[in-house]
Amino acid sequence: MRRRWSIAAVAAAAAFTGCAVRVSNDFAVSTTITQEVALDGRHMIVVQCFCPNVEVRRDTKLVSARLTIFGHYDSVGYHGEQEPPKSIPYEQLAFVERRDPESVTLVSRERSFMHHASTVRKLTIDAPPGIGVRFDSLQWHQLEERKVD
Repeated sequence: MRRRWSIAAVAAAAAFTGCAVRVSNDFAVSTTITQEVALDGRHMIVVQCFCPNVEVRRDTKLVSARLTIFGHYDSVGYHGEQEPPKSIPYEQLAFVERRDPESVTLVSRERSFMHHASTVRKLTIDAPPGIGVRFDSLQWHQLEERKVD
């Protein structure tokens, strides 16, 4: 898991070494979005994400899959100027859809970079009965500087 230093610990270390410290402007914001995924006759959903909390529910009324994505974006320990966002853009949380004849692969856009991290804290998939769901879990270190298009 990513190590986070408290502001007090950083200030104490800086004071010990004689450095000046500027208090960071940390932020954390969470948002929930819903994404519809057309299956078009495919019988398997493959999910590639870090997603520490997942749930699959079956709904006989559905013909497509529905994702409910609870995302979190934060910055910890960054000492430059930054404007904290009010929410997370849909495009940052929505999964990229890749299709082959048998399955739909859903790839998260989760990533981390130095002081910033964008993750899916909870993913709920509502799918029709008979649709397989497989998770290919990512490890935290795989999120560093990750780019998904």
